[in-house]
Amino acid sequence: MKIKIEVLGLPALSQAIGKREIELAITGRPVTVQRVIDQMVQAFGSSAERVLRDDDGRLDPTIQIALNGKKFITRDRLDTVLKAGDTLTFMLLMAGGTGGCARMEEPSFSSGFQQAAEKSVFSRLLKKGQMQGS
Repeated sequence: MKIKIEVLGLPALSQAIGKREIELAITGRPVTVQRVIDQMVQAFGSSAERVLRDDDGRLDPTIQIALNGKKFITRDRLDTVLKAGDTLTFMLLMAGGTGGCARMEEPSFSSGFQQAAEKSVFSRLLKKGQMQGS
């Protein structure tokens, strides 16, 4: 089954996989977000692993994953089952706010990333207020 992978604001991961968008054929069942991460590490080696995993081998807490541009997949939901054609967007976790309530904020990139951010699914959904936590 093929899953589309998009990378936003993670130049080390883009470099590891060779581009910002790829389609990855995932083997085994069920196809979960964790299986996609594992196969990315298997396919792209230690450079992808250094970006994606923390010292304990779990998804790095600075990485945020969006499923089909509609909801975030948190570290405790990596068992989320995917279907053919789903898109996973890997990006830096960006949160802020006051009063103890975290909220997603518009990414603040250097000018080199600004155009990519403006065109990204993440940015468009934030502007429309459609991104949901899971």
